[in-house]
Amino acid sequence: MEHKEISELVNHEIQVSNLSKRLGTDFHKKAVSQLYEWWRTNRLIVKRTWNKAIQNPETIIYSNNECLLPDDVIQLKAKKRLGLRSYIKSSKASREFVTS
Repeated sequence: MEHKEISELVNHEIQVSNLSKRLGTDFHKKAVSQLYEWWRTNRLIVKRTWNKAIQNPETIIYSNNECLLPDDVIQLKAKKRLGLRSYIKSSKASREFVTS
């Protein structure tokens, strides 16, 4: 299971238990460490309903004492696109660097 394959599955909301079933043994060999890395670096959204004890899921922020639960719903955060202002600023900075 490659990094790209895992990210394709997690680009859309998926329950941890469903991801585990789809990946089988690869889930524990490769996917778990990748999921925790994304979560730790704030690239993975983890929503929890505490086994449907609460109606609106709460977003769980990574900490060393947190873990993924089977009913958690996870999704990679969308990559930010440069806004027009950011693009113009970065383009100007690039041109100034080149012309200097």
